[in-house]
This record gives sequence, C-alpha cells and structure tokens, in this order.
Amino acid sequence: MSSADEIDTEDKISNTDDIENLFLDKEIKTTSQSEKDFIESNIEKRESEEKSKDGSSQKKKPKYSKMLSPHFLCIKLKRPLTENVKSKIGKVIPKQSQYIWVAHAELLKSRKIRGRTYSERRGCYKKVLEIDLVFKLHKNSPLPPIDKVTSDDKCSIELIMKSKVLRRIECYIKLLGQASELAQNIALGNHISGLDQDHLRLCRTMSYEVDVLGFPANNIQQETAIKKALMSRFSLIQGPPGTGKTFTGVKLVYLFNRLNKLYDEKDGKRRRVIFCGPSNKSVDLVARWVVKKLGEKAPKIVRMYASAYEYLDFPVPGRAIISDRSMRDAKSDSTLNKNGVVLHHIIRSDGKPYADRIQKFDAKFREDNIIINENQKLPHEQRKPVKTRLQDIYEYKSLLHSATVEELDNYDVIFCTTSLAGNPRLLSATNGQVAQVIIDECGMCSEPECMVPIIATHATQVVLIGDHKQLRPIIKSREASELGLEKSLFERYSTDGSLMTMLEQQYRMNKSICEFPSRMFYDGKLKTANDKIGRPLKPLKMWQKSNDIPRVFCHVEGEEEILTVKTKEGNEQSRSNMREIEQVLKVFRHMVIVEGVDPGTINVMSQYNAQCTALRAELKEKGFDKFDVTTVVSSQGGEWDYVIFSLVRSLPKYLIEKNPTEGWCIQNLGFITDRHQINVALTRAKKGLVIIGNKNLLVGNEVWKKLLKDYEMNNCIFESRQFP
Repeated sequence: MSSADEIDTEDKISNTDDIENLFLDKEIKTTSQSEKDFIESNIEKRESEEKSKDGSSQKKKPKYSKMLSPHFLCIKLKRPLTENVKSKIGKVIPKQSQYIWVAHAELLKSRKIRGRTYSERRGCYKKVLEIDLVFKLHKNSPLPPIDKVTSDDKCSIELIMKSKVLRRIECYIKLLGQASELAQNIALGNHISGLDQDHLRLCRTMSYEVDVLGFPANNIQQETAIKKALMSRFSLIQGPPGTGKTFTGVKLVYLFNRLNKLYDEKDGKRRRVIFCGPSNKSVDLVARWVVKKLGEKAPKIVRMYASAYEYLDFPVPGRAIISDRSMRDAKSDSTLNKNGVVLHHIIRSDGKPYADRIQKFDAKFREDNIIINENQKLPHEQRKPVKTRLQDIYEYKSLLHSATVEELDNYDVIFCTTSLAGNPRLLSATNGQVAQVIIDECGMCSEPECMVPIIATHATQVVLIGDHKQLRPIIKSREASELGLEKSLFERYSTDGSLMTMLEQQYRMNKSICEFPSRMFYDGKLKTANDKIGRPLKPLKMWQKSNDIPRVFCHVEGEEEILTVKTKEGNEQSRSNMREIEQVLKVFRHMVIVEGVDPGTINVMSQYNAQCTALRAELKEKGFDKFDVTTVVSSQGGEWDYVIFSLVRSLPKYLIEKNPTEGWCIQNLGFITDRHQINVALTRAKKGLVIIGNKNLLVGNEVWKKLLKDYEMNNCIFESRQFP
C-alpha cells in the first residue's frame, strides 16, 4: 500500500467547494422494502411544468445523473415512542418519549435544479439551488417508520464520502466493458494475442542496452525480461531484493521511448509512456534514477503529483489538509524539483503561458491564508474578511487544468501514481497517445488499483514489475481480503512462465545474509552475483563471535506494552518492548562508538509504530542525532549497510504453548509472522543483520522456527548479555 504511509494522498484533501449542501426534497417517499429505492415516481410526476408565484411557467427539471461511484448516507429520524412501548420501558427509562431511527443508504443518482423564489422579506425574487437525491437503503437497515418525511420532522442526513482515489478506482472498474481488448483480457484472464510483425521487426533492430557511459550491462535474466517486455503486449518482471529491478525499470523507460521515436519516424504518430506505481516513494525513486543515471540522454520526463501535494506547496483558502500520519512528510521530491520535472512547479515557472495569472492567484491566496490563520485566534466579531471568492476558486481550477493539459503535451514519459493515471487532466493531455504502461511495485498494488492505468489509457503494451514474495496490498477489510482482494494482479499471473521473468542475480547482500531468504522464499533461485558483494574492507569485530558470519539473533525475554487508543505514537493495539529497546541501544552504541560505523548507514527497524516512536525518543535522549528508524512496511525499496530488527512480541516462557494453534499464534505473534514482511526485513541489510526477539515464542511460527534452526547451526544465536 514502499510504505503504507506513502500511498497516493489525493484523498487526504477536504475540499469545501466539492461538498454540496444537501437538501431533502420536501417529500421523500419509500417503498415497503428496504432494498428498494426511495422512489422518485412522485417527484417525476411533478416534473411537468409548475407555476411560480407570479404565474410564470418554470422550465422542465433536468434529468438525473447516475453516479458511477456513489457516496453513502447515514439517515437519522427522531420518532415518538408508542404508548405500548412507553408503558413497557417506563420504569427503566422514566422520561424517555422518543427514539432515533437510524439507517444507511447508497446514493444512486442526483440532479441540481436551479430556480428562483419570491422573498417576502426582501420583496424580490432570489436564486435557489435545489438538490434532488435518489438513494436506496442498505439491505440490513430497518424499514422507515413513516411514509413521508417533511420539514417538521427532525431528520438529519450525514454524507459519508468515499475518497477521490477510491471513487476513481471504482469508476474505472465499472467501465471495464468499454475498455480496450487488452485491458479486458488482462482483467478476465483471457488469452492475450501477440503484437504484429512490424512491431517485432522494429524491436529486433534495437539494442537492449542503454547507450549511457557507465550504465551497467544486462545480465541474462534482465536481457530476457527487457526483450519480452518490448516484444509482448503483456509481461511481468519479478525483482527479488537487490536484483536490479529499479535499473531494469529505468532501462525500459529509455528503450520504450526509443521504440516510440522509431515508430514516429515511420508513421508520424506520437506514442508516449506512463510509468506508475502504488506509492509516491516508488515512483519518485525511478524518476530520480532516470534524471541522474541517464543525464542528457534521458527522455523528456515529467512528474505529476496528486492535488494534495500541489495544495501543500500552494495552499488554497477553503481547502483544509487533513492531519494524518501519511501527510506529515508529503511533499514533492526535492531532487526532481531542482531538475525542473515537477509539473505543478513547471506551470508556474517564468515564461510559461499561464504562469503570471496562476502566480497572481497564489499571491492572493497566501494573503488570505495569513488572514484565516490570524482570524482563528480572534473573536468572531473581530475577524477580517478574505478577498477570495468562490468564483476565484473556479477560475483558478480552470487555469490549472488548462496549464496542466498544455504542459503535459511537451513530455514523452509521465511519472505518476496508479490512481493518478486515470486523472482527467492527464487523459485529456495524452488523448489516446499512451502506448506503454509500466507499473512498478505491482506486488503491493491491489488488483483494482492496478487496472486503473490499464483501462484508462488504452495502452497497447503493459509491463508489471514487482515481487509478490515481498509486501502485499494492504487491505483493511478482513472480508475483502478473504474474498481475494489481498492477491495482487501480479501474484495472480506469477505462475504463468510465458509471461513472467524472474531476476535471479542479487547485487546487495552479503552471501550469508542472502542464503536463508533465498531458500525460504525463492526456492533457492536467488543467487549472489559474486562473493565480494556485502563484504566490507574491515569487518566488524563483533562478528567474530558468530564465526565471521554477519548475521545474529539476540534472545531477549521482554514485556510488551500495548497502546489502548490511537495516538501519534501508533495505532490502537500497537506495541513496544522496553527490554528490546535497551538491547537495540546497546548494539547501536557499540557499532557507532566502538566499531566506528557511520550511524547513517544503520537502519533500526520494527513492525510496530509504537516501538519505532520509542526507539527514536531513546536514541535522541542518548545523544544520537543521526539515526534511521523505520517500520518494515516503509523500508521496502530501501537498503542499508546494517539493520537492527526488533520483533517486539514476547511472552513469559510458562505462558507459551508447546503446540500452538493458528489462532493462538495470531493472538500472540500478530503480523510478525507475515512471511512477506519477514522477507522484506531480512533483505534490507548489505553487510550485517542483527535480529532481536524472543526465540521461545518465535518457534511457534514455521518461518521463524526454520530461521532459528539455521542460525543455531551456524552459531549465530546469543543471549542479550553475550552480544555484542
């Protein structure tokens, strides 16, 4: 969902101009069945011409617009208790005379009716906007207690809005029937036809290497993967840790762009590439590499961010950024910004056709935001008015749309998140010119999310890059996970050898660090390219205790502390372990002070936010200013010389079951048994790995039991007092 905190944040914006004031029509009628719509038959009968107060005829009301991705409603209605009910509960709740009927519903369609009405107070006509909504009750909601709701009834309606990201995903999935043949075949698992002979001949004329000095050459698997991607409509590249997956992605961007230029010379039609992924972090990484590694030979690329990022850089009055952990560090990449490839900064740069007008609005909005911040400290009667009007916001949004669409026309490769690939501005700018879609980190991208760029762009070639053995999509609903949403599109196709190529040579980890993950997760296929990888010129002295094998397990019998409510430290039920924190500090201090390791090359890792927060506080208190503490989820895609991994979960030995059931393991081990997260944690370190946990508890899980057996055979397990 790369970091769960990094996923597309387009839904983290609260737009005051996007939320209409919702009004009930004067009379809303319902059928006797809760599954049926709140019917519009009586409303439509009134759609013949009505007479206004002065006798003039009003225009026929507009038709309803159906909602592809409807929002939800929570409806509450106060009703008096019947005498029979009151007599039964009178002794229990003496003064109770009312009850609240509560139901949930889904909006189906809506329409806006603009008109005018006569105001007795003003003595003139005034404009009015009426919003008609048609919805249906949830099947489990109780039947309405009355047939009609009038203005005299105490009825409230709460609009429960879906995020913009989820609405976009849902809309495109519903449009699958209108999508390209390739998109439909991918979604439905049908046979995918090959490309025409002209395309294949053109590919054979190309080199599969990047013509840039110092750029690493392809190994056998990389060459196979790139060739298959160029010559197929649909292909997958599995990139286990350290196998050069990012380099392969950069090469594909370069080679697809070269292929499109050859096509352009041949038939004069422009073709473009979209590179996307589920998180901003993964997309930024590849975009940076394209800029840095390819230099002058890089294609014309642009990085398009979601509106949340633009509004953080250029705040608009009336648009409130929701305070959320995923938005704390939300900002466009500084390297990409310096290199002039961030779209919302480009359109504001000098010389661009819309820059002056956009900059004037930005200056006006800055002044108003200062006033708004000052007004929050003042009593209502002392507050100053702002200059921005609703019409200014509309004009500003129109300017941004025009500027974005025109500017996007200047680029051959567009970098964005998977959700943003379905953005109307992007689609308007590319207008059917997208030939290739590359989706990175596809193993942690849900299938509906992955299908958005494939459906929206009508691309003729699709490449999925990822590793289904590492992080999977993060699905909050257990029911949705069990129904299959947790399985990514990449994982669904991973067993098809004709489509997938696995990169087998890893260039990151010391051979001894790689051995166990290779056997456990990749059937022994992941090989270290050469014995020098991950070997420092001067090995740390602490590895002498483990026979110079740079991986150890420190046994600590600590005590868990559990957060009972969600706080800044972590979510509800997040955990910390003080004994393990003490051991982490002991190892960290030894590595930095005794061994002379640069603290910036050490990553301290845990699966629990509460533990990470406590570790940061303790390291800071002990005088360390430079340190890196991350969750396992946010570490995917990263690498460090050394990793200290704190497992947190612990129980006294007498409480540990000898033959634990699956339910017992879930309750007492939690997600530290998630083999995908274990794989990520074990493969971040290049030169050394220290795992800290309770071995007595961990043997209840198959993966940890095998790891402990492997470490024990190599004399790599120590009591906390013995190491370092």
